[in-house]
Amino acid sequence: MNRFPSAVAHLPALLVHVLGLPAFYILFLLVYEPAPMVQLLQAGKDLYPAIGSIFIFNLPITASILLLVLLASRISFLFLSKTQDLTLLRYGLWCLGEMFLASAFVALYLVLMAKGEPVYFIGLGKTFSALLSILVYPYLIVALYYAWEDALHRDWSVSDVRLKFYDSRHQLKFVCSSKDLLYIASDENYIRIHYRENGGFKEFVLRSSMKSVEPLCQQAGFVRTHRCYIVNPSFIKSIKKDGSGFFFVDLGTGEAEGIPVSKKYYDAVAAVL
Repeated sequence: MNRFPSAVAHLPALLVHVLGLPAFYILFLLVYEPAPMVQLLQAGKDLYPAIGSIFIFNLPITASILLLVLLASRISFLFLSKTQDLTLLRYGLWCLGEMFLASAFVALYLVLMAKGEPVYFIGLGKTFSALLSILVYPYLIVALYYAWEDALHRDWSVSDVRLKFYDSRHQLKFVCSSKDLLYIASDENYIRIHYRENGGFKEFVLRSSMKSVEPLCQQAGFVRTHRCYIVNPSFIKSIKKDGSGFFFVDLGTGEAEGIPVSKKYYDAVAAVL
């Protein structure tokens, strides 16, 4: 599956990663004492005899390095996710890059503590391998949790609920029944909400973002067809393919001819038909 849950790029997930991974790192080392990482954290043992336990000394420092790298990485990830579609491949590569960057700084610290022993790049390889073997568990747990949560939301059928839309200042601006909402389109810093009223079709323009309204729409059972479109599947009549090989959904209302369907969202759209 190409699509990855958008909640990973939200603030709660950022806090889980930034605070949870260093805490897991400390607890895992204290409880299980994995030999590769414990050996690395003995750096400087013979050079600083005044320090009672070099392992206990190095542990919180390396955890702090990990926390700072994760903080910088996840903040960058939040900004990047606003302009780039989130996929499983991109997220996996980001996590690997995140671990490599953390390993680079941790290895630098440990080599400096040991006065240049071992050679930095050898230490980097050992640190990356040891850190990854520990942190792969919380990475997988968090990713699987958000994937499971996202699957639950996407499996919900469209129900008749009142959808409340807030602007960028968190002020309530528009309320609409989910059964009357056709689709939402992104337009730079605005979204255009298309709905039916008294037998006709209308549009409400709101200063907001697709990322802000997507969780609300997912709970109502709506489906994303494109990075710029969210559609009520109750109105989807068919998926069509044009001469260029691009897919579009037909709502059968005459209001929206050819809402595009991205390749990454095609399976999700086809599943609701």
